[in-house]
Amino acid sequence: MGSGDQSVDQGDEGEITPIPPGTFGFGHAHGFSRRSLLAGGALALSAIAAACSSDAKTTTTTAAPTTAGATATTTGSTAATGAPTTTAAGSTVTTAGGATTTGAGTAGATTVAGSVAPEAQTETLTLGVQSLQEQYVDPHFAVGGLIFPLTWAISEGLYRQDQNAQYLPALATSYTLSDDKLTWTFTLRTGVKMHDGSAFTANDVKTAVDRIIQGADFTHLATFKSYVTAANVIDDTHVAIVTNKPYATLVSDMPPPIPTGYYNQVGDAAFRKAPMAAGAWKFASQSLNADVRYDRFDDYWDPTRKPNFRKLVFLIVPDESSRVAGIQTGSLDIAFGLSAAAAKQFDGDSKNKVNETKDTALAYVFAIDNNFPDQPSPLLDVNVRKALLMAIDRDGIAKSLYGGFARTAQSPIPPVMMGFDPSVKALPYDPEGAKKMLAAAGAAGMSLTLNSYNATPSIPDVAKLAETIASLWNAIGIKTTLNVADSGTILPAWRSKQLKGAGLLAGPVYFYVEPSRLTSSFFSSKAAYSTVSNAELDALVDQINQETDKAKRTALGKQLSDLLSAQLWGLPIITVSSLAVTGPNVASYTTMAGCPYAGPLYWLSAK
Repeated sequence: MGSGDQSVDQGDEGEITPIPPGTFGFGHAHGFSRRSLLAGGALALSAIAAACSSDAKTTTTTAAPTTAGATATTTGSTAATGAPTTTAAGSTVTTAGGATTTGAGTAGATTVAGSVAPEAQTETLTLGVQSLQEQYVDPHFAVGGLIFPLTWAISEGLYRQDQNAQYLPALATSYTLSDDKLTWTFTLRTGVKMHDGSAFTANDVKTAVDRIIQGADFTHLATFKSYVTAANVIDDTHVAIVTNKPYATLVSDMPPPIPTGYYNQVGDAAFRKAPMAAGAWKFASQSLNADVRYDRFDDYWDPTRKPNFRKLVFLIVPDESSRVAGIQTGSLDIAFGLSAAAAKQFDGDSKNKVNETKDTALAYVFAIDNNFPDQPSPLLDVNVRKALLMAIDRDGIAKSLYGGFARTAQSPIPPVMMGFDPSVKALPYDPEGAKKMLAAAGAAGMSLTLNSYNATPSIPDVAKLAETIASLWNAIGIKTTLNVADSGTILPAWRSKQLKGAGLLAGPVYFYVEPSRLTSSFFSSKAAYSTVSNAELDALVDQINQETDKAKRTALGKQLSDLLSAQLWGLPIITVSSLAVTGPNVASYTTMAGCPYAGPLYWLSAK
């Protein structure tokens, strides 16, 4: 370790210390309220930067937490002793009995100070979700946000996010960066057990990294694969990650460690069906298109985040009315992704609580044809894209379809992201102006396919949103065809660039505090859900990924904001709140600011 390293306190007292704001893009600046940063009381995570001056000798080391449908069934692999069985087939507003409270929400299984909830009498909590996408239980295959809850349940990263989306040490206690910014050396936590009972060591980090950089099908981790060249074990508690160029967001992009012995014993194919890691929940079983089940990992290293109930079930319930009925009958303990109309059914209900997490997702309509700039399409014309946006009554959609639990998005850049330009104004609804612009572009009467998934916790009533947009486009003479399918169909087709036309997709706000997260999701030719192939954009993305100087990175974020606002490859539609209802078996629940998904569940406790 360099002479500039800070000491790491691993005592038994005190609170978790976040990574200092402005350090390589992690953490948030202090002294800003949500309302002071986002209009209308929206989510505020301050603009953060990947900050390390170009002449710094080492990077910050940080203090560790002190304790801190139809189901077809076939038997899966149980290749190793202890392997589970696989079967295949923000700010929170809580309303109870008509009274509404706002704030951080009640404490979950643990409090900020690290107190531990008592063991619950309720053994199992069942969470109803619309979809789990392709339902990958392997923590290295979080190919989309709908799968994040499964990854959060089973795995633990070197660093994790707290309720304010700040990054904290987890399985690592600190890191340093070499003078040339190409070698990151992590100091690892001792006394941690993996799900197979083995002790966590640097080998488990190396196994995870090697698996990804050597594997052929981790295309959703293309940025990581293109930058990371090696993981070198120094000793059991130190591992060096080597990159071929500066990689500003490596810390947050590191894959969760997996138990080396178990992985080598069962092999990659069996591991995908019956994975193990070091999270609070141990995979038990799954039935495709039905559920995923976990058992509490009693040897989980952090007692302040250990669940106080023994079993967790993610139950796939695509139909909203069935999720509502599940709460009312007690077959579900939490129903996620509810619409305003569904939540209203619980007005005056003293037994069940409506929880609102504000500004959790930004819905876009992407001009997917820009993936293919050599193929003729009216969507290659920026004026056509602008006309499409002007034809959408976004204020009306926010008020009528979402009952006020949404607002018009002013730009393609989420306001939490470094480089966001607050001076950018939302294009007004102007259908007559849109018609004239289409005619001037020679695109009057154009035909267009709008692709969308039929359900997502990010955007309630997403199918109705797609129908509304299609209707508004038809009203100005655009012959719009809807292609709406389940997320397990649409999203793989999007990733493999099989879709044409336009596409409706949402992004989780909390995820985009860093500009590279937005570009790696949507705005680059290598993005997981690529929407554009443009040399100027790709060159800017490379600069963003490599720049570690705070001021320069902020300037690049502003360049990205300007380019995306000018080109409108992604049309910003609305930013929505997420609504979930908790039943009487839930003692307390709150979630991460800006997160629309069914997790992380560190702040969930049972009665």
